[in-house]
Amino acid sequence: MNHATRKGFTIVEIAIVIAIISVLLTITMVVFSTVQAQSRDSDRRADTVAIKTALDRYFVANGEYPNICPGGPNSGCSVSYLVTPLAPYTTNLPITDATGNAYNYVRAPAYDSYALRIPLEASPICKTGIKVDAAWWGTGVPTCSNL
Repeated sequence: MNHATRKGFTIVEIAIVIAIISVLLTITMVVFSTVQAQSRDSDRRADTVAIKTALDRYFVANGEYPNICPGGPNSGCSVSYLVTPLAPYTTNLPITDATGNAYNYVRAPAYDSYALRIPLEASPICKTGIKVDAAWWGTGVPTCSNL
């Protein structure tokens, strides 16, 4: 058989092409999942702004932030407890993110401070609010720098 007239690919050539395609697909999947996590975090940031805006409106109208957590001040609870008190100040209060993780709220015994715990994916979970106490959710949960 004359090798100069041979047509087709060898098994080694096919294996190399499959390996290259596999590597490219793996890289694409990793980048895609990172982009998805960043997109969900962007939605979480938007939700946080909506919650904070409603809380600020509540504060202006009532002179304090809502004290709604069943355990009282400093106990923390789901943002779902804010739905009723914040109803006059927002039309749609986000209480969970797109993956079902709950946003959390805590208010200090002093009426003028609160924090929200945000379950980010591409960045560490963080807390944001007004006069955020370092002890809320533990010192291992940093204060959000971009919220």
